[in-house]
Amino acid sequence: MNIIFSVGFFIFMYKFIPLLAATELKKVNPLFGEQIIFNLVDGLIRIALFLLFIWGVSLWHDIHRVYEYHGAEHKTVFAFENGDPLQTGAVQKYSTYHPRCGTSFLMTVMIISILAYTLVPVTTFWARFAVRIALLPVIAGVSYEIRLDDRSRFVASAHHDAVSFQ
Repeated sequence: MNIIFSVGFFIFMYKFIPLLAATELKKVNPLFGEQIIFNLVDGLIRIALFLLFIWGVSLWHDIHRVYEYHGAEHKTVFAFENGDPLQTGAVQKYSTYHPRCGTSFLMTVMIISILAYTLVPVTTFWARFAVRIALLPVIAGVSYEIRLDDRSRFVASAHHDAVSFQ
């Protein structure tokens, strides 16, 4: 039930609502009906909703505490990947941004989706909605490959650590 609710919430919040808002804006100004502009506006609304969600949950005390540790996790992963000791002094020099962060992955999905949806020439609300759902696995796969651009370094580092351990 949790998975069904989560997927339903995701589709409603990040597919249906932005598409509905962009469609309503098209009624206000025909300029918003052009393929590129429509999908750009739809994507910007999706990104705004996502950022608003991230900000909103950060107001919860427990989640705010999780966010405080999130950057430290990134620093620790960087240190591990570079073979540095997992001690405070060695970890502190690294950035809190990590290229394979799940939040960054979701932002990549949203940006890639703007491009992908622009390439599919459908104009009705329900056809656009169906395309957004149908292309989700493709967009997620492309985004995953893009986000793993430095995976070979991680694999080499993990292999080095495994060999050192033996």
